Amino acid sequence: MEIDKIEGTVSFLKKLGINKIILVGPSPEWYPSLPKVLFLSFKNDPMHRLPERMWSGLDESIQHLDKYMHEKADRLDITYVSPFNALCNTEGCLTRLGDKPKDLVIGDGMHFTPSGSRFFINSVLANMSLDK
Repeated sequence: MEIDKIEGTVSFLKKLGINKIILVGPSPEWYPSLPKVLFLSFKNDPMHRLPERMWSGLDESIQHLDKYMHEKADRLDITYVSPFNALCNTEGCLTRLGDKPKDLVIGDGMHFTPSGSRFFINSVLANMSLDK
């Protein structure tokens, strides 16, 4: 797994005297893409609603990767930032911030839109201590 190569990078950075190292985990990932999954949800809902949160179409392996990366960061004594935890709760992962196409959080399968990026960064700044 590519993440296993991070030890060498972290060691190198620490030898250079860089003490604040932040590892950012994976964002939620939908297949084939969030817009397509939302369209199918809209089409199949008799009331034609778009869910603000959902699990449908979400790649379940991302949650396991997120946990693995968090454990790795803890072992390396670096800060971990989890987009998955910032966007997901028991009701599902956040899909949109409003009703316009630009309000989608993820634009394709896994990449933040500008709105999603702003939301994520604000969420990190408001909810996470970056003291390490």
